[in-house]
Amino acid sequence: MNKIILVGIIVVLAACSNNNGAETVPPVTQDQEAKAVQTSTNTNSEQAQAAKDELSRLDNPDGFRESSITSDQARMFASELLKKINSYQQVLEDAFELGEKSTLQNYSLNIIPNEQQSVSQKLDTKNGEVHIWCDTALNSLGLYAGVLERQLGRDTAEGRQFVRDRLAYLNEYKEKCKNSIGMTPEQARAAYEAEFGSS
Repeated sequence: MNKIILVGIIVVLAACSNNNGAETVPPVTQDQEAKAVQTSTNTNSEQAQAAKDELSRLDNPDGFRESSITSDQARMFASELLKKINSYQQVLEDAFELGEKSTLQNYSLNIIPNEQQSVSQKLDTKNGEVHIWCDTALNSLGLYAGVLERQLGRDTAEGRQFVRDRLAYLNEYKEKCKNSIGMTPEQARAAYEAEFGSS
């Protein structure tokens, strides 16, 4: 395809220069054509590899690679995630108390979903999957943020019960996350399978 375009451009340039009385363009030799095609192929391959490298870097901003995350790295990541969940929860509850609907919306629509995407890349690995409770706690936090936002707009008895239910689920999964961080991968898998069965 590049070869055809290159030849077409040369023919058009030659025709234009002949019509204007300018100097004629010598025909393209096979060697020149092969060199142009090779250069184009090399450039495309280099660009493709650079794009792959950049995507890999963006997918793993902290340097974790799905195939090489260790149990210790997964445990450390899960521990840091639990700290973030606790911090986010405090911000959400403060925003609810202060009536800051925009803060609740920002967390439920932007901050927590972005964190969920990052977490799924880190914990969806052989060593990371043992901390599924931490991922579940983050998902529960997202649901909690949503019900707080809705409750802020219309305070009802049913809405308050829904907020209490979501908070109870969040606390349950945070506790399971905390417990899984202290377990070996085998213990964490066994605990998860005991509750949900093996996959």
